[in-house]
Amino acid sequence: MDIKITRRLSAIVSADLAGYSRLMGIDEVGTLNTLRRHRQELIDPLISEHGGRIVKTMGDGLLIEFPSVVSAVACSVSVQEGMAKRNEELQEVDQFAFRIGVNLGDILIEDGDIHGDGVNIAARLEALAEPGGICVSERVHDDVRDRIGINFVDLGKRELKNISRTLRCWAWHPARAETQKIKSTSEFLKAPVLVVFPFNNFSSDPEYEFFADGLSEDLTTLLSAYRDFPVIARNSAFMFKGKEFDVTEAGQQLGADYAVEGSVRVAGNRMRVNAQLIDVSSGHHLWAQKFDRNIEDIFTLQDELSLQIAAMISPTVVRHEGARANAATSEDIGHWAAMVRIRQRLLSADAQNISVAIVALLEQERKHPEDSMIQALIAWFNSMEIVSGTKGFREVRAEMVKRSKRALQLDPTNYLAYNMLAIGEQFHGHLDTALQANEKSIELNPSAGLSYAWRATTKCLLGQLEESIEDFAIMERLSPMDPLLPASDVNKSRSLLFLGRFDEAIKIARRSIDGVPNLPYSHVALISALGNAGMVEAAKDHAREFQERFPDIHLSSVFVNFRTRDPKDFELFKNGMKVAGFDID
Repeated sequence: MDIKITRRLSAIVSADLAGYSRLMGIDEVGTLNTLRRHRQELIDPLISEHGGRIVKTMGDGLLIEFPSVVSAVACSVSVQEGMAKRNEELQEVDQFAFRIGVNLGDILIEDGDIHGDGVNIAARLEALAEPGGICVSERVHDDVRDRIGINFVDLGKRELKNISRTLRCWAWHPARAETQKIKSTSEFLKAPVLVVFPFNNFSSDPEYEFFADGLSEDLTTLLSAYRDFPVIARNSAFMFKGKEFDVTEAGQQLGADYAVEGSVRVAGNRMRVNAQLIDVSSGHHLWAQKFDRNIEDIFTLQDELSLQIAAMISPTVVRHEGARANAATSEDIGHWAAMVRIRQRLLSADAQNISVAIVALLEQERKHPEDSMIQALIAWFNSMEIVSGTKGFREVRAEMVKRSKRALQLDPTNYLAYNMLAIGEQFHGHLDTALQANEKSIELNPSAGLSYAWRATTKCLLGQLEESIEDFAIMERLSPMDPLLPASDVNKSRSLLFLGRFDEAIKIARRSIDGVPNLPYSHVALISALGNAGMVEAAKDHAREFQERFPDIHLSSVFVNFRTRDPKDFELFKNGMKVAGFDID
């Protein structure tokens, strides 16, 4: 009777006790009892917590399978840190130290046991590890390096026994750990994980195979730049290239919560790209769109499509996670869900939401003082205090700049921090410096639509009004469903006002008010545009509505946002406000 053999992608952990023969030679019974105690009290519970399965034990060794490479490394780190703590009060001769190797690969499953090259490599990596340390393959390192709080040391390419090719290896040891301590998978996997599978080429021309691959690779890079969630490395995702697979099953194998898949079709000089975002747990499509384009410059087309798709995927994931976080009932929902809840408050510019968000961010800062994104978000909400009129810009702008610079000290690639630095510099009147920060943000994350809106704001203040309108158009093209689009409309209406395009300014200001009614800035833009358009009664009516809605507002904090480098712009703004009954110096 034939034995059924199946294949799957798995993370494999191989561990053994260093110096086992020496310890057995000293005290066989004591060694076995101590090893059993370590397993019962520390190792086996950690394997279970991280979703692992003990395939087999080999005296002093263990072979373990995990469905997720992040879980495998997290468990290994927790084991080594736990053992290091247990060894602290023991003489070196009595200490137990494990070597651990971790690999990600295709395995054969036969009657519960696992075989194959992936298992062999894990065993060879274990032999390279220091006692008490971990050695991982490059494939594992690529998948976990941005997703857990440890740094690995590059060992370079190594020849491993009975492995036909050289492999690049990476090592970690708790005694030389350089970054924050990792606690458990449940803590750092609060953030969702996304994978971009290779797009299918359904055209007959092999040239478009390279286009499809390039599009997938660009999407992986662009989505990683958002820093909202980890993105699985290209090498792991491309293991599924050319194979028939179920997206939800493949996503689960890679430890992903969301998956992006798509296809490329070509007919003559026309191309159609389909892209979908899928919730791996349910298989539901959260977003899908087709993009029809003429084929001219293939590389320009690839850049355009990857930017647009990435700009739509990231906000969709954040919105979906926001709904989940808001539905949670637990008091301690974890860092990721707490941050998502806080960011949801950006959608409403009222004073209470801003105040609650800042208090919550300060609490997260106390728990996570080295988190760059917390610093950037505090700066963002500081800016909301100004534009909502709840605080004067002079009392907040210095804090904005300080927080933004602290965020960049912690993470020089934080694109949001550069945008917040730009806004802080705007409030100081340092417009050229602000524009430099805007440009750096876009360089770091060219698919973030809001970055173009923030650059447009700086350009407006610099008097570059037409260029400002162009940037707003890029934002709308990249992220037409962005929930923060109404908030950016207020700045667009200001540029249109200064250009004398009053009817358009009125339309965009009203759109902003419909989306974010609690933002006084958009009401003021509407009043001035109505006044300049000669719609006197409408301007006065909206002025009365504005004063009723915002009785305690700092008007100077709102009006200062209409001062540009060209004095004529503010004079135009004042003229419209005077029609409505405001006397502005």
